Amino acid sequence: RFALVDHVWHGRTFGDRTHREWRNPAPATAVANGACAVDLAASAVGDFAAHVRAVNPRCRVAAVIGHSLGGKIALRHLARLADADALPPHPTQWWSLDSVPSAVTHPDDDPHGVQRVIDAVRNHLPRTFAAREELGAALAATPNAASFPPDLVDWLGTNLAPVDPTAPTTSPLTWQFDPDGAAALYDAYKRDDGALRVALDPPTGGGGRDGSSSYQPAGGVVHEVHVVRAERSTRWPRATVAALVARAKEGGSRLRYHEVKNAGHWLHVDNPGGLRDVLAPEMARLRASLTS
Repeated sequence: RFALVDHVWHGRTFGDRTHREWRNPAPATAVANGACAVDLAASAVGDFAAHVRAVNPRCRVAAVIGHSLGGKIALRHLARLADADALPPHPTQWWSLDSVPSAVTHPDDDPHGVQRVIDAVRNHLPRTFAAREELGAALAATPNAASFPPDLVDWLGTNLAPVDPTAPTTSPLTWQFDPDGAAALYDAYKRDDGALRVALDPPTGGGGRDGSSSYQPAGGVVHEVHVVRAERSTRWPRATVAALVARAKEGGSRLRYHEVKNAGHWLHVDNPGGLRDVLAPEMARLRASLTS
């Protein structure tokens, strides 16, 4: 079984007005209190996993897969479990799909124009639209409008939803994410939060640590990290790729490095078959290890 989970401040996690307040902390308050937005998102994933186990005690959460920002959140969740000596007692896989695990240190390294999009939504676009077609004209009137390609505009439009879900054809549209929450998440994503260290040296067993920089084996349970890079994806630092490739080639490494050919950042759209061919055999191997 797969469960599709929207991040805090995004999708149905944010769009469901009935549960919005307790599912999504106020971004400004959280950041002002020193909280890391990626930490908050990773904690929410952990809470969901705990809910799954509570509803069905026989269910084991064996794999966490995140794309882009979600990849860093997945690795942060793994690190938090290790720090709390709360790693699962069974084999797991942690997948980061086209998400650079190191810091974004320069504006030109902004992987996919994310900062420009967030700035436009927060500072230049209205919060409601009469129709989806208005978005393109509104974006065209913003600074740096030429940097928004049509496919990005189309994708951004998918994040608009009726203000009144009971009147979808007549209701004005609003963002199905919190722009301030998205900004907090991206600010945290750009920082070096140790994701590369976790990818290069995934924890084992119970996640106990002896104070050194490496996680120490404590029971022999294998927790693998799988880093997937889209072949046409830009802004991957060469040093980061070289470190990942070298580590994955080492004997006994718990890191697996994959590349999906003929795909850009939206690899699940550009080459879904290629992504499936990477995921499926690894998922089958994980299932075999869980049932053996």
